[in-house]
Amino acid sequence: MDDMVQLNIQPTTYRRFLELQQLLNLGHPDSLAQPVGENLAEIACQIVEQVFGYLSQISAEQQHFESEHTVEQIIATIRKHLPWSMQLLSNERLTLLMNDLAAMTSVHDGQTWLHYPIAPALARKFTTQCQNLSDDPTKVPAAFATVVEIIDQGVTQLVRRPKQKLKFNFVVDKSLAGVIGLTTQMGYKRLEKMAKQLTPEQAQAYLQHFLKFIQINTP
Repeated sequence: MDDMVQLNIQPTTYRRFLELQQLLNLGHPDSLAQPVGENLAEIACQIVEQVFGYLSQISAEQQHFESEHTVEQIIATIRKHLPWSMQLLSNERLTLLMNDLAAMTSVHDGQTWLHYPIAPALARKFTTQCQNLSDDPTKVPAAFATVVEIIDQGVTQLVRRPKQKLKFNFVVDKSLAGVIGLTTQMGYKRLEKMAKQLTPEQAQAYLQHFLKFIQINTP
């Protein structure tokens, strides 16, 4: 069984998600593209804040500014382009999307989680890196590279594959691919840069923060 990465969704956002999903499944006569786009953008922004926002809390002043700026750029891009792309979809296609995403959510411990699987070998590689990171700064970049790998698997499962299933026209598909590439590279480059700038203690703080998102299934 694969291990999981799970990311929190705020209660009000999830309630709105369920409301929209229900309306779509009941065959609502009017287009729900705009509210669906806004809701999915909000979920995406909450995930970005969880994954990247913590960097600004643990870094020095200049690094703090750069990390915040990166997060702001990613969020602004999501809020601009995700609702726009949803406007192009019929309720029928939106229903498929929302039902697929609903299957990737769960509620436990009084909270709602969006989750995606990762290979057990990758999860254990990361946990080992976190455990072995001491005061040796040469180990930090490798651990952050694993974070990027784990995040990118989530981008594939939560963004790239759904985009393929929605079968946008050629122009829109290329535009969205460019947006996805731009936002992910902004985040990944920020992580790579921070891996070289953080002290081992700061790096450990971020890695332990990210480790909380990973749920390892015991055999």
